[in-house]
This record gives sequence, C-alpha cells and structure tokens, in this order.
Amino acid sequence: MNNIEDLLRENYCQYRSRQGKRNLFKEIPVFSRSVDLVEYDTHLRKITAIEFKIKDWKKAIDQLITVSPCFDYLVLCLPKPKT
Repeated sequence: MNNIEDLLRENYCQYRSRQGKRNLFKEIPVFSRSVDLVEYDTHLRKITAIEFKIKDWKKAIDQLITVSPCFDYLVLCLPKPKT
C-alpha cells in the first residue's frame, strides 16, 4: 500500500474510533489476499471488510468480491476527486 492509501486508512480509523464500539484490524489475511482494514462492530456483531484505493478501483471491487463470503459488509474508500 502506498503512503496516500496509508493516510486514508489512518484518517478512517481515527474517524471510526471516535464513534465507539468498534474494533479495527489492519491487513487481515483472508483466503490468499489481505484486507486493508477489518471493522468489527461490537454492538451489532457485524464485520466489515474495507479496501482503500487511490486508483484502480476496479481491482478493489474484485478484491472485495473475493472476500465477500467472510463479511457482513464491504466498503471501498476512495479519496474525494480534486475536480
């Protein structure tokens, strides 16, 4: 993962941590790949796979589809466009 994706992930982690009742886990292996971030909502007992991408979002969708049987929710985080 590059530095911008790391920054996106850290900002997301800070935001979600302030909302409470969530455990966040970075770079979790699932099947033969690694999910950028896994969020476990302790209140709802749901797990979410989160991928962060700067470009090549189609690849991220393929990655999420591959791990989808293991998660309740799938999230793709992209930076806000400059234009």
